[in-house]
Amino acid sequence: MIKIKKMEIFEWCYLQVGYRLLCLGTSSFNGNTDGQHRRWWASLHLTGNRWQQIALNYTLTANTVIEFDFSSNTEGEIHAFGFDTDLRQDKNFAFQLFGTQNWGIGSFNNYSSANGTQHYVTPVGQFYIGQMQYLFFVNDHDVVPATAESLFSNIMVYENTP
Repeated sequence: MIKIKKMEIFEWCYLQVGYRLLCLGTSSFNGNTDGQHRRWWASLHLTGNRWQQIALNYTLTANTVIEFDFSSNTEGEIHAFGFDTDLRQDKNFAFQLFGTQNWGIGSFNNYSSANGTQHYVTPVGQFYIGQMQYLFFVNDHDVVPATAESLFSNIMVYENTP
């Protein structure tokens, strides 16, 4: 297992295990990989108005699942995640968890900050499949000052084969 220690991420930074994190600002990142079928990251903390992607060459199948914990102390317009093939914003690939603006797949848009950290197990392959290049995270807050916050932790991507 390769462990990456907590670090500050800046625009167009590279991670030690070959995953490229494409950033639109600074955030804290802590990640791991086991070099086998599961890939996971310990935490990704986004504040303000942030859209970030991890370069992740992964084929989503009908059995692909992403599992993580999510929390937010300040609601923005969109708090979401998803997989994508390019760096264009596409709501058809985004799973919204929280926020004042409806954008993306709303099946998991049930977070309440009053409940603290919430665990999500999302069967991504039931919504879309195919070769993906990026795992992305959204913390959209188009105001000044942008104070929205998202904490994605214990992030795992894996195949849930019966």
